[in-house]
Amino acid sequence: MNDDQLATYLREMSPAPLPSALLNRLLTTPVPATQRVVYPVIHWQFFAGPPVALAALLFLVALLDGLSSSTSPSLRPRVALQPPPAVHPPPPAGASPADYRVFLPIAQQSTLLDLSPGIVVEAGPHRPLRLREAKWLDDTTYVGLDHSTLHRRTTRTEFIVVAFNQL
Repeated sequence: MNDDQLATYLREMSPAPLPSALLNRLLTTPVPATQRVVYPVIHWQFFAGPPVALAALLFLVALLDGLSSSTSPSLRPRVALQPPPAVHPPPPAGASPADYRVFLPIAQQSTLLDLSPGIVVEAGPHRPLRLREAKWLDDTTYVGLDHSTLHRRTTRTEFIVVAFNQL
């Protein structure tokens, strides 16, 4: 059977009759009338509009005055900007740079303490990833300008992302 014969055969077919129970239910069910959706009107918005517009206008005027004051003199006096407060307290009176010790790092070694088995995360369709947590111990040795040494140990945590096909 070719396509033309199939199309002719399908055109000649008629749909099956509806069951009488379904037909009666469809005929007796009332069709709801389409109603226009009415959005509620906030009645006080007519009173709030003018004050909001005035506030926006005053804000715009203040903004434009602030921009134009950098190029032209303004009617209001300008206050000199104060420098921000110091984060560190000032050095004691009579202190010289020689009173401070300066240390420079000369050696650093990182040791892996722990590597978790990790969790599998679905990053996208058919792209699972494994997140592994590594804990490190960093040993750093510093030397001062007076040839004294200082040793410092810190721990840090690092998360490693491994593509699933590399496992």
